[in-house]
Amino acid sequence: DAWLSTVQQGGAIPLLRSEPAPPPSPGPLVEVVGSTFNDVVMGRDGAVMLMVYAPWCGHCQALAPDYQQLAEHHSRNNSVLITQLDGTVNDTPHPRVVAMTYPSTWLFLPGRKHEPLLFQGDNTVAAWAAFLEESLGTRRRNATRDS
Repeated sequence: DAWLSTVQQGGAIPLLRSEPAPPPSPGPLVEVVGSTFNDVVMGRDGAVMLMVYAPWCGHCQALAPDYQQLAEHHSRNNSVLITQLDGTVNDTPHPRVVAMTYPSTWLFLPGRKHEPLLFQGDNTVAAWAAFLEESLGTRRRNATRDS
């Protein structure tokens, strides 16, 4: 009875699968786990791109160097933090981040972190870059600046 009352009042803590928190990343690609999601993704002031992958997924393995390249590019201009999460052993506390297929990628924009954008294009550096430019509005700013 006490347990049910706690749940009904929103006091129950949901079960969240999570690997141990990784050490700080020496490179530009940041590994997120269930327990660090809120700090790394939701707590960052800027934009965050999150790819949920499976280590056994051949497509994910093939994309890894390209995603690393994207992270390296964006670490130089600091416009967006590129992150990844192993969805086979980690959950996210975000209700809209549910990977139905691997890889699945979301963009969390400043001021709209509770409404992440699901990337639905080809998994290529060019497509990710175009998605980021369009979502962040950098195409419009660059076009205006060049005019």
